Amino acid sequence: TISEEYELQSKIVGSMSPNILDLLGDTFSREELRALRVKLSKDPNPRIQLAQWKIKGFITLDEKTGLYHKTPEYLLRHSA
Repeated sequence: TISEEYELQSKIVGSMSPNILDLLGDTFSREELRALRVKLSKDPNPRIQLAQWKIKGFITLDEKTGLYHKTPEYLLRHSA
C-alpha cells in the first residue's frame, strides 16, 4: 500500500522527505496525489506540485483520461 511504501521510504532516507512522485504509480490521478498529500500531512491541493513536475518534464497529462503519466525520462533516471 502507499502507506507501507511511505514508511519504507521514510526509513531509507531518514530525516529527508520521500519523493512523493516515487510513491505514486507510473500512471496516477489528481485524486490519488491529493489523497497521498493528505496522508503525508501536506496541503491537499496538488496544483503547484503538478505544475512543477510538468515543467521539469517528470510527468505528462493525458487530456482524454485526465490521468498523469511519469515520462520515460523520469522513469529511466529513477528506476532502481
